[in-house]
Amino acid sequence: MPSGVATAAIAASLRRIYGDLISVQHHVVDDEEVRQTFASALEFINAEHLPLPVTIFDHEILFVGGIEPLKVVAAVAERLQRN
Repeated sequence: MPSGVATAAIAASLRRIYGDLISVQHHVVDDEEVRQTFASALEFINAEHLPLPVTIFDHEILFVGGIEPLKVVAAVAERLQRN
């Protein structure tokens, strides 16, 4: 599943569950503005040799190398319950 499609599925699921409480964003690292905005995160990802795509929630890396909507929704729900 392309990352943009997976992101849309995740956003739809989280919106059904949490309404406007959660914002989901998809960023393409080939975009220069994205590279500048997220320079420190991308430096860390590169230094750790993490494969893209990377899923980040509340400044914490959840998954690397793929996006599985059900796993992302479950991980977000679990972290919200902890808080």
